[in-house]
Amino acid sequence: MSLDDSWVRVETATGTTPASNLQTLAAAYDERRGVVVAFDGDDTWEYDGAIWRGVNTVVAPEPRRGARMAYDSVRGRMLLFGGLGPGLTGLNDLWQYDGSAWSRLQTPVAPPGRYDFGLAFDSHRDLLVLAGGRAYGRDPFRDTWVFDGTSWRLLPTPHDPFASTPFVPSVSDNVVMAYDAFHQVTLLAAGYMTWEFDGKSWQATDYKGDFPV
Repeated sequence: MSLDDSWVRVETATGTTPASNLQTLAAAYDERRGVVVAFDGDDTWEYDGAIWRGVNTVVAPEPRRGARMAYDSVRGRMLLFGGLGPGLTGLNDLWQYDGSAWSRLQTPVAPPGRYDFGLAFDSHRDLLVLAGGRAYGRDPFRDTWVFDGTSWRLLPTPHDPFASTPFVPSVSDNVVMAYDAFHQVTLLAAGYMTWEFDGKSWQATDYKGDFPV
């Protein structure tokens, strides 16, 4: 497959795939094992580049939608946070998946429950970065949290990517985040703006061109 500006649908060998509703799907790439891990709101799945297979686990996160996952490359584990649970409850639980089992990580403090937020793992600083999102029936969140492997911490960021644009509703929920290992920054895209986070503060980028829609 060539690396160009087009998408190509990949037909899997079995026809068995995670739930088709993308609102329920959280997924990330496990670098150590070379598979995509997905939680479709109810079940755990892995994709090896050819087929999807369901993973039976004794314990798993409760059903939810709008959760996010990121791969902790320092510890070799998948992390899943939050989502919208039964009764439209915003969840703030953190789970880890090691390739065979889920376990919940207990923390003394946690971000308020939310869904449709941004989540990425900063491997240079060993931090899970969470930003934005929303809870049912309330205004979108405009905060940034980091998890250092043990505890969560709310960051008083000097520059707020959510308050510095007229597109606030579309910026603070349904954000997309990823870690740029080459520049050692976390990227956030939402609304019509792109931001970089260096572990301490957000800075708007000078991205030029058509924003993907």
